[in-house]
Amino acid sequence: MNLLQGCLSIIARALRDAGMEVIYTGLRQTPEQIVEAAIQEDVDVVALSILSGTHNTLFPKITKLLKGLEIKGIEIVEGKK
Repeated sequence: MNLLQGCLSIIARALRDAGMEVIYTGLRQTPEQIVEAAIQEDVDVVALSILSGTHNTLFPKITKLLKGLEIKGIEIVEGKK
């Protein structure tokens, strides 16, 4: 397990301990894959945080895809460095 996976598992565990259901889709997902997973899993929130800063590119693409599909009720949050 690398450092990133370790951090993600700690965050996922903390959210689960707080009573949330967590669905982790893994690394290197395209915006389309993220949106498809969010729709299939009927999520309330999509959280993005990537140490490289890639979430800054993914965030607007995911938002655009959700708006284009007229999907409402899914919040998108992003981590900050």
